[in-house]
Amino acid sequence: AAARAAEAGGRAAEAAAGGARPRAVSRAIQARETRKHLKHLALIDRLETVGRAKRNAKLMEKATKLRDDEKRRHDKALARIRRANAANRQ
Repeated sequence: AAARAAEAGGRAAEAAAGGARPRAVSRAIQARETRKHLKHLALIDRLETVGRAKRNAKLMEKATKLRDDEKRRHDKALARIRRANAANRQ
């Protein structure tokens, strides 16, 4: 929640500055998204490991679904970041 509030504050500052986002800030946003993605994948990997150890097919299927959903979410987030970067370069 605190990260969202900070991000909202950053967007307000960005709007006040005319919408220009410095390149370093965009890289920081992309790095934060990548860290988030890797953390999610680590949790999903753990679920899959537990499912395999307990021979729980349902848990392994759930992990596969979560991995697909996370990949979709991450790709969508990166596309949004890239669009923002492209818009700021013009």
